[in-house]
Amino acid sequence: MPGSIDPPVEPLRELRSPDSRATILLTGLSAAAVLGGSGDLSLIRETRGADMDWGGVYGEGVRLTGPWWIRFEDRHGARGTLPESMVWLESSRTRIRSRHETPDFYCNQEIVALAELPGIGRRLTFSNRRDDETVLRFESTFRPELAPALIEGIKPCEYDVAATSTGVRVTAFGSALEFALSTPCNGFRLNEEPWNGRSFRGALDTVTIESTVRLPPGDSATISSVIWGGVEATVRGHAERTTQLLDDAGNWATSADAARREWTARTPRLRFPAAPELERGYLLARDALRSLYFSPEPGFIGLVAGYPWYAALWCRDLAWMLPAVLWLGDAPRVAATLRSVFRFQPRAALPVMGASAGELPMQIGPGPIFLYGTSDTTLHYPEIVRRYFAHTGDDSVVQELAHHLQLAEQWARRKISPFTGLIRNGEEGVGLHEAAEQHGRVHFGFDAFDTTIWDSTDRRFHAIDIQVLWAQALDALGELAPVTSPDSDGSRWRTEAQKLRQTIGNRYWWPEENYLYDSLAEDGTPVRKVRPNALLAIADGVLPRDRAAAALIRAAQGDLDTEWGYRTLSSTDPTYNPISYHDGQVWPIASAWAIRAAFAAGQTARAVDDLQRWARQLNAEAGTLNECYRGDRAEPFNSCFLLGFSVAPILSQIFEGLWGLMPQALSRTLRVEPHFPSEWTQAAIEGLSLYGGEVTLRWERPRLTAYWKGKGPLKVQSGMQALELTDGSSGSLEYAPASEPS
Repeated sequence: MPGSIDPPVEPLRELRSPDSRATILLTGLSAAAVLGGSGDLSLIRETRGADMDWGGVYGEGVRLTGPWWIRFEDRHGARGTLPESMVWLESSRTRIRSRHETPDFYCNQEIVALAELPGIGRRLTFSNRRDDETVLRFESTFRPELAPALIEGIKPCEYDVAATSTGVRVTAFGSALEFALSTPCNGFRLNEEPWNGRSFRGALDTVTIESTVRLPPGDSATISSVIWGGVEATVRGHAERTTQLLDDAGNWATSADAARREWTARTPRLRFPAAPELERGYLLARDALRSLYFSPEPGFIGLVAGYPWYAALWCRDLAWMLPAVLWLGDAPRVAATLRSVFRFQPRAALPVMGASAGELPMQIGPGPIFLYGTSDTTLHYPEIVRRYFAHTGDDSVVQELAHHLQLAEQWARRKISPFTGLIRNGEEGVGLHEAAEQHGRVHFGFDAFDTTIWDSTDRRFHAIDIQVLWAQALDALGELAPVTSPDSDGSRWRTEAQKLRQTIGNRYWWPEENYLYDSLAEDGTPVRKVRPNALLAIADGVLPRDRAAAALIRAAQGDLDTEWGYRTLSSTDPTYNPISYHDGQVWPIASAWAIRAAFAAGQTARAVDDLQRWARQLNAEAGTLNECYRGDRAEPFNSCFLLGFSVAPILSQIFEGLWGLMPQALSRTLRVEPHFPSEWTQAAIEGLSLYGGEVTLRWERPRLTAYWKGKGPLKVQSGMQALELTDGSSGSLEYAPASEPS
């Protein structure tokens, strides 16, 4: 069995001077810290054309605070801050360390996402650098937020504040946070006014806690503080947990690191000697995806969409991320996430929420909070369930979800137009507005003309990606039929899917552009817009090979393809705007579609070039990847600095496109059809989880060797060659990459 081939990727960022606009993310399973490279939890970030401070603490799906600052005053009354005194900062996935220097003292800071509670801990060790005693006045100030992360830009107008034995507790509308300090508090300020600790209710901008530290010559002292919280019921009645946590501050980082390492050890190790940047890109993407893990409470398990303002479970985003989680070997999280999503599938219409029977939610969060109203989210999930079964062979989860899949199929069939026979999109947004109008004046922030992935632009009524999703859902239902409907072989779903693909290939073909229309109107009139969404149809195989090749050439033209990714709309379109969210900006997820399409069409060099570009972007952005970038230059605009579907779908293409891996549960077969560049001679995967066991694949041209460790047999197939492996055995096939036609 080959040894470990997983090199370290940390530290992610090292700074020798403050950089307030550097983006740093620290997460646990239910908490996160967002900050820049200045030593404080502050991050100035452009949002819709204006600078806003997105720094702070998240817990249980609630943005607990805005920025959290540390200030100090020496014995002479000179005031200082961490950014002013910072001389070094290093960030990793499990902690942030920084060093600060003043004429009187050194300060070493450690910030950790807590493993025990949904919160963030800070440890500050002050060391006297003088030959006499130094008295240091220490202040910790934060801005309370206490708004669910899925409600962007909204916060309470009134808060309740109460003193505790170790600090303060702040509550508002069912959310709460607790601040605790390891040293006695000398005083408090609310809105910069002294507070005596009595019950307070009202508007609240800042909370400040004061303390004093005495440092004899050559001595040091450590101050630990935490901010934790989320749902109010989690916080109340647990004062002893806060005290225990402060007493254990020296082990925070060790506990966080152990949890991360335990997970990492179960993920596959990859090696590409000819493409080391792709190896590192895989590791960075793997760890970025783990940073989005979210387990605030039973029934809410998954991955948040992104940071800083999408720190909630968005079910469409989950659908793009879960295949990568399966490839990373975490099938239990996928099963738990599926249960979380299907838990909120209504059996009857919920008009006030814009929900139809069988529809899956758009967003879910603790509280509970859930929103509906997309035309694509539900269509993703039959395929996700199929993938789970293909990787695990676990038919119990499929049987558990069988009725939910039936409801989802019924929901989709009600959306088929009797005039075109195609799935409609657009009614959801209209229905949500109509329902809200009956219950008061509600504004949703933007008009959702339709409810596809580009939901703030009008792509009604038959967007091409919706049709592709429906075809994939039908195929998935057909493949799952022997488990969900034992009296059916699934052929009727597969036949319907094949006919739909033929319809897409014929009716959406745009001969003048050698491309595919973006959408069709209700009467079948084509919507002539060049978008990357058509690449999903190419990846799904709806076009013959010659048309697919022509469409990829069209997509590669400079009006759509840029050096940093694919625009959401051709720059030659009259409605193109380089800072328009869905009508001109560049989204990394569109690169995932292009990579899938290129692999499907046999254009390996193009696909690998795009994979390597993605890996370089991940490295340049210190292990995160933005939601979107301007369409005219490679800079983020109105963008989360880490979005799950900027990372996960491309990560999946390393396994599905580059390695060509296709597990098939009913026959316990792993198909391996690699698409390596012709100049490559070696590649390896170690520890790929499958059917409760592990597969290792090692390729040294022309020999592909497979190792299997697990209960029961495994069949490995490549082309017309096949191996039958038993526990602990190995075997070899031959594979040599083909040269592409020039």
